[in-house]
Parts: sequence; structure tokens; C-alpha cells
Amino acid sequence: METGEKAHVTASVLPGEIRDLLESRIENSSFDLPLLPDVAMRVMTLCSFEDSDAAQLSEVLHQDQAFAGHVLRIANSPVMMPKVPIVSLQQAVSRLGMTAVAEIALAISVQSKTFNVAGHMELVRKLWRHSLGAGSFAKEIARVRRRNVEGAFLCGLLHDVGKPIVLDSITELEKERGKDYSLDVLTAAMDLYHDQVGALLAKEWGLPQQVAEAIRYHHDYKNAPSFTEAAMMVNLADHLTHLALPTTRELVEQEVRGLAVVQELNLYSDDFDELLDHAQKIILLVEAMA
Repeated sequence: METGEKAHVTASVLPGEIRDLLESRIENSSFDLPLLPDVAMRVMTLCSFEDSDAAQLSEVLHQDQAFAGHVLRIANSPVMMPKVPIVSLQQAVSRLGMTAVAEIALAISVQSKTFNVAGHMELVRKLWRHSLGAGSFAKEIARVRRRNVEGAFLCGLLHDVGKPIVLDSITELEKERGKDYSLDVLTAAMDLYHDQVGALLAKEWGLPQQVAEAIRYHHDYKNAPSFTEAAMMVNLADHLTHLALPTTRELVEQEVRGLAVVQELNLYSDDFDELLDHAQKIILLVEAMA
């Protein structure tokens, strides 16, 4: 089924009040968007400078002790495989590298501010697990393609960031109208509008254009204005995550292998096998971070 047909089918199950609400908020950019957490902003800034070091990153993370504790807990998880216990943030950066610790910090800060919708926490947890998996798979695809893995992680991590915002808007509507919409309705609304809403958030947060386009066009990568490859990698990462972590949708391997995006990224069968070889480690990482 083509993208346009899917959108038509998805829209047909939505009550008019939901379509009207979301389309009005998109047109007027009137969502109550969360602010980019200060820690995430400072971590991204630090990682953009080549001369940043472990002490600077640990100093940023130390400003919130609870946050720092979360980073250390994940750094000491089995999937990170520390040879001896890591007892300080500076030690975590030295052992795991700035990139790994920055990714942990970004994930924690984004989850706390965005993937948090009262009344729908079980669904949001599934969305968050999927986002973590997609960030990790996007990194591995970038590695195979010999592209920037740090940027790929952020693109994958945030590709569905519009979904909890859509869900939060519908939750407001449920309270106003005394309704409880079905899971099918919630899913249809998120599927139809999350890329547009995510693009609004990317603009609000001042994210790099590559990340913004990956969020907006990962289901429609051929129309990405400048960063088609980033959108393609996130598209495949999205599918691989549905295959490895079927939290909201189930796929089979042959279906993913046969996707046009696999050929368009010039991935051979051995490349695809290599990506699947990372699935178990990515599952463990998601469990540790979720």
C-alpha cells in the first residue's frame, strides 16, 4: 500500500474532533511543546566541540544528582560491560567514551521531558523502547555506511518524538469530552501526524537540519529536501526495530530484507546480516536504558 493510501485509511478511523484539533495545532504551531532539557542542550553543545573532555561533560551531568545517578546505573549495566565498577561520571566518560555517555544523557533527558503522558504510560513506554532501539540501529546502519554515527543516533532516537505530543493532545481532549478513545484511534492519530508534530518540536529545539529532516521525512525519504540519506537510515532503523523489538508492530525478516530502502542504501545481504547480528545487544541496551 502506498503512503498516500495508508494515510487515507488511517485518517478514516479518526473521529473528526481529533483530526480538527491536531490539524489546527499543526497549522498554527500551537502545541504545548516541551522545552529541550538544559542538560541535553549542554551535552549536544559539548559534543560538537572537538576539544571537549571528560571533566567538562561530567561537570554538566553533576548538576543534577538524580540524573547523574541514572547515568552511572546504565554505565554499570551488563550491556556496557565495565571491567570494574564505574564510580564517577568522569570515570564513565573515560571508560565508555564521551559519545556513549552523551547518548545515555540525551536519552534520559529526552525521556523525562517528552515520553511522559499521564494515563497512557504503558503505551508511552513501548514508544520509548522503540525509539531507543531505532537510535541504536541507526548508529549501526551509519557505521556500515561509514557515516557519522553520533548524528545517526540522535536522528533515530527522536524520529517518533511527535507521537507522545500527539497523545498528550488527545488526552486533553479525552478529559474535556469525557471520552476514552480506543488504542486503534490513538495509534492512527500518532501514525498520521507524528512526523509533522516532530518537525515542529525539532524547530522549537533548534535541532540540526539533518535531525529535523530525519524526523519529518523518515516515512517519506524521497521528498527530504537535503538529507535524504539520513531519512533513509532512520526509515530502515525504524523497520529493524519493529523486527527486533515488536512492541507496537510486528514484522518478519523477509519483509524487511525486501524493502526498497535496503537497496537504495546499497546494503548487501552481508551488510543486512551484520545489522541483525547487533539485535541482541541492542535489545539488552534498550532494557538497560528503558
